[in-house]
Amino acid sequence: MCTTFRIETAERDVIAGRTMEFGLDLQSRLMVVPRGFEFQGRSPDPSIPGLTWTGAYGIVGMDLFGQDCLVDGLNEAGLYFGALYLPGFSRYQEVPAGRELDSLSQLHDVGNYLLSTCASVTDAKRAIGEVLVWGAPAPGRDEPVGLHYALHDSGGDSLVIEYVGGQLRVHDNPLGVMTNSPPFDWHLLNLGNYVNLSATNVPDLDLTGYDVRALGQGSGLLGLPGDFTPPSRFVRAVALSRSAKTTADAAEGAVLASHIVNSFDITKGLVRGEESDEYTEWSVLADLGGRHYFVRYYEHPAWYRVDFSAIDFRQGDITRLDTSDAGWFVDVRMPSNAAAR
Repeated sequence: MCTTFRIETAERDVIAGRTMEFGLDLQSRLMVVPRGFEFQGRSPDPSIPGLTWTGAYGIVGMDLFGQDCLVDGLNEAGLYFGALYLPGFSRYQEVPAGRELDSLSQLHDVGNYLLSTCASVTDAKRAIGEVLVWGAPAPGRDEPVGLHYALHDSGGDSLVIEYVGGQLRVHDNPLGVMTNSPPFDWHLLNLGNYVNLSATNVPDLDLTGYDVRALGQGSGLLGLPGDFTPPSRFVRAVALSRSAKTTADAAEGAVLASHIVNSFDITKGLVRGEESDEYTEWSVLADLGGRHYFVRYYEHPAWYRVDFSAIDFRQGDITRLDTSDAGWFVDVRMPSNAAAR
């Protein structure tokens, strides 16, 4: 389970937010990919390489099981990418013999490819149409992992990329929100069930002899789904991101986005499956214009910020950033000049 959304500030800054939930520890760490890195994609045939390319942009993002693959990230050009789970609906493209060199694994390569070669949603639309994406299983699994991809750029455009029925589907995303199954177009239709919701309180109801009054604030959003299923999270993310008051700038926007992310935080034990439980392993915020990438972990819920201006993207290899000494609170102490009482 995952949720992503986009908000914009009065200065047209774009802030993206995202949570990552899964049924096993993904062991994700912050990863810095240098500009000009030489990538080697995977093909369905282990004896034949997939697409080979040179990255044009440096990237900061989250890896998976310690492998050099990005499941979330922001690049130097201000393009954000997030891979979200899409079980039960994803079926990827076939790779004919002789086309292996044009192929990418949906799990290991798509994030690397789009973030390293694209500066915008428009670029990503073109780039994804030039490759074949096949389904690779995750470690310890036999079946391909169903994923779809959310992209936001610093100009305010958003995109959803899915593979359904073996075909590539690319959707413009005017709402900037995405969760999990079903596919994206179903979620848009489902919003029709919630056209009555509003951030404005509803008026009292006069029943001719009895005035029905709301029991408190928030009556306009009465009926907003609060569970953690993908359809409910989609509706809630649209409501929260669209009704929030516009902030003045990116710094205030990041604070606002952090509060929206909190609404999707899943504690251990709250969502229990037959084989495993899911919880929010980490969450991210991305300031697309200011080039700031924030992450917090379940065990360390303070936000840690990576400022792109402090990163040397000319380094030769991929680097992991260490947050192992991160705490989750700050001690408050009495000032030294406080008077004794």
